[in-house]
Amino acid sequence: MVKRILCMLLLALLLPCAALANEMVIDDAKLFSSYEISDMEQIIQRIEAEYQMDILVLTTYDVPQTYSDYAIQDYADNYFDQHGYGLGEDSAGLLYMIDMTNRAPCISTSGVMIDYITDDRLDTLFNASYDDLCNGNYGKATIVLLNTLESQMEQGIPDGSFRYNAETGMILNESSKSISNVMLEAALTSVYVFILMCIGGAVIW
Repeated sequence: MVKRILCMLLLALLLPCAALANEMVIDDAKLFSSYEISDMEQIIQRIEAEYQMDILVLTTYDVPQTYSDYAIQDYADNYFDQHGYGLGEDSAGLLYMIDMTNRAPCISTSGVMIDYITDDRLDTLFNASYDDLCNGNYGKATIVLLNTLESQMEQGIPDGSFRYNAETGMILNESSKSISNVMLEAALTSVYVFILMCIGGAVIW
């Protein structure tokens, strides 16, 4: 009887924790099938369990229409921060966002994930998902991107990877939540190229 009561108390304590767990796929734009979301969650769970980093996929129409790539990036960065994502003292993690208002994909990184996702790896992630994304295969594009991300994580942090303060120019030796200036520039360039190529391709994306 005592054991049963203890088990029930433990379960009651665990339930609020489970309820507070962050969602891994937020498909507000309704781009994915339930099967695709399940596949995404499986990949994300593997990455989170192995590397203790939050991974979030977000599709949305909520980003204001803008011609500024910085505004899109700011929305992604702020969403990750304000919704409590990120694990560990440096809030490590990654957000992949498909902004349907501006037809732009975006990646935001935080904490030690910044060290994993260099400029080259960022380009690889976008390039791997490019064809499917522009053909309107949003679920497949996202799954390909997540699989590519997992492969990159398995390779570890690249030699020579570093972050620096964009204002002072000094290299940072500790984790920072702000995306590096170099990575931000690469991300914005990739977004701009995607927009131009997809518009030129006359696809539903």
